[in-house]
Amino acid sequence: MIQMEVLGPFTLRFKYQLVDLQPMHELMLLGFVSAGGTLSADRLVEILWDQPTAGSAATSRGYVSRVRQKVKVLGGTGDEVISTLRLAGGRTHYRIPDGYALDANRFQEQIAAGCQAYRLGNLEASYARLGLTLKFWKGKPLRAAHERWWAFDYIDRLESSYKTGAITHLKAAIELGHHREAAAETRHLIDNWPEEEEAWQLLAIAHYRSGHIDEAASTCRRIIGSLRERGHNELSFQELQRAILARTLPWRGPLPAGFGWPDPRDCQK
Repeated sequence: MIQMEVLGPFTLRFKYQLVDLQPMHELMLLGFVSAGGTLSADRLVEILWDQPTAGSAATSRGYVSRVRQKVKVLGGTGDEVISTLRLAGGRTHYRIPDGYALDANRFQEQIAAGCQAYRLGNLEASYARLGLTLKFWKGKPLRAAHERWWAFDYIDRLESSYKTGAITHLKAAIELGHHREAAAETRHLIDNWPEEEEAWQLLAIAHYRSGHIDEAASTCRRIIGSLRERGHNELSFQELQRAILARTLPWRGPLPAGFGWPDPRDCQK
């Protein structure tokens, strides 16, 4: 069984044994992951080198062979990690097996399940599942490939999944009364994605429900100023700020609907 981890430092395991890889081997396998598992020989060359040379094709075949050999040394077959497909016209494709275990897939599945629990009103289950799952996020995924153009879409999808899960976890935390914890977690989210408007909204509400009215209003002022500088609509935050200062927001229970943001029961998969 092949196991790969891409949420932090890349690792490859065969039957729970760590496979020793060189940086270019790791980059190659990340290329397979981001491409959905299959690459043509030509595409593999493009992934490995921005400016291929005449010997690049042979070198890439050598990388495939060496990774296969490393798995054979551990008692497997080369096809268990990378198989070769010979197509009509002499074309060659490589693929990694469908059944390999990838931490990013498990992460996305658990985020979706936690969001579904929230959407169904199972706050405790959502809060617990998402809290546990988010701990597996180790910063920038696909680190060895984060500057490679072919990894951008895949990294964006993983980051979107993380943000969806983190925001939903914060919503559940606030509704369950964990306001101070939510405020700390929201600040961390904002540090990494300062333009995530819903995070600012949740931070203001977490401060408000913690009894920190001035801090909640100040949070609104900060994002209003930022939105104004960027030419974005600030009306929802002005309405939220007025409700905070008037103390008309609910102090506990479900998050208030309105103020221009999505219904708090909505959650992307």
